[in-house]
Amino acid sequence: MDYIFDTINNEPWPHVIVKKALVDNDYSVLNDLKSSTDVWSMPVEDRQNGIITRTLKPKDLAETSLASVFDEHLHHKIFDFWNVPFDQGYSYNVVLDWCQPRGMNHWHCDLGNEYDTCDVITLQWYVDQLQHNRTLLLKGTDNIYDSKCMTGDFVMFRSTPHTQHMFNQGDGQRLSIRLRLRTNLIRPNHIHHKKEDDPVGVIIDCKDMESPKKDIEHSLGNLTRLNLSNNGFNNICLIEHADQFDTAVNTLQENGCLKALIIFAGGVVNENTKDQILNLVHGYWGHKSEDRVYRKYMVIPLDEVI
Repeated sequence: MDYIFDTINNEPWPHVIVKKALVDNDYSVLNDLKSSTDVWSMPVEDRQNGIITRTLKPKDLAETSLASVFDEHLHHKIFDFWNVPFDQGYSYNVVLDWCQPRGMNHWHCDLGNEYDTCDVITLQWYVDQLQHNRTLLLKGTDNIYDSKCMTGDFVMFRSTPHTQHMFNQGDGQRLSIRLRLRTNLIRPNHIHHKKEDDPVGVIIDCKDMESPKKDIEHSLGNLTRLNLSNNGFNNICLIEHADQFDTAVNTLQENGCLKALIIFAGGVVNENTKDQILNLVHGYWGHKSEDRVYRKYMVIPLDEVI
C-alpha cells in the first residue's frame, strides 16, 4: 500500500489524493459489506443524521487490497509520514461509512469532542460515489478546493482546527472505507513548535485538579499552546500529571533550552511576554488586586530544577 505515501498537496492545506487506488476485486466485497449491514441496528440519531457507520474487523477486508489497514507497522509508517509522535500509544478504528444525501454536508475537521486535544489522521477510500458532484471539498482561508475524489479514489490528511472539509450537497449516497488514527496531545517527551536556537521553553500544566472532566483541561492547554505560538513562543511541552514534570524539563534541556515558562492550562500571554521572560532570570509573574496576588505564570532556570 505504498501509494498512500504519495506527494503531499498543500492546497489549501496538506493532504494526499490518489486516483483509482482500489482494485477491481475490492468493489464486490465492499458492496457486499454494505448489503449485509443491519441499518436498523444503528443508533436512531445516526440514521437521522444520514450516516450509517459499521465497525469492521480484519476478516471483513481479508480478501481486499485494504487488508493491511489493521497492521500496526502501516500505522507507524503513517505517523512517521506526517511527523506525528506515537510513543505514548494510539488508537484506531476501521469503519464502513455509508453517507446518505444529507450526511456530513457541513464544515467539520474530524477532531470531534476532543477538539484539538489529540492528533488525528484520516484515510478514506471511496467505494461508491453515486453522484459526480458529491465530492469532498476542502476549505482554505479564502477559497474552496474541490478534491474531485470519485469512486475508487483515496484521500489522507492530518486533522487540525484549520482542516475544515465537507461533502458537496446532492442527492447521491456515498460509500467509503475509513481508517482513523488518534494519538494524544499530552506528551511530556514531545516538543510542539520545536526550535533549537530558542533558549526559552514552555511547560503547560494540564492537571485536572479543578475541572470536572480531563478533556476540559486538555482543551484549555491547547488554547494556551496556540496562544503561546501566536506570540512568539516555541519548544512547548504539555503535562497532565506531576510525575511528568521532570520528563518535560529533560526534554527541553536536550533541545538547548536554558529556562522555562511554567503556565497553567487556560493561561494566555501577549506579544511582550517573550521579551519580559528573556530578561527575567526566575520568579513569578502575576497581578495584584486588593490583598491578593494572582499567579499567572512562573519562570525557572532549567539547570536548577533537577
